[in-house]
Amino acid sequence: MRRVERTPQAEVDLLQIWVYLAERSLPAANKLLERLESTLEMLATHPAMGESIDRIAQGLRRFSVGNYVLVYRPLENGIRLLRVFHGARDSGAIIEGIAD
Repeated sequence: MRRVERTPQAEVDLLQIWVYLAERSLPAANKLLERLESTLEMLATHPAMGESIDRIAQGLRRFSVGNYVLVYRPLENGIRLLRVFHGARDSGAIIEGIAD
């Protein structure tokens, strides 16, 4: 089975997104998290599906899920999720600040 590792920052990102949405609609928050989790499982199996952003850091990839962006690195048997953020945010600053 492929694995999905999460950095501490990615865990914080997911929690903050869930809390923000849950304050407005618990079902919507849960549905988004389920969608993100299923996408992460898919990316763990097919890591090349995401767009390469090697210009920022070697091996870095991103994949959009609705309004959210997943930033990850492929691993030998899965992926490491580095950040999750809303696409309306300054993605350049977020991605350039990634340290895994």
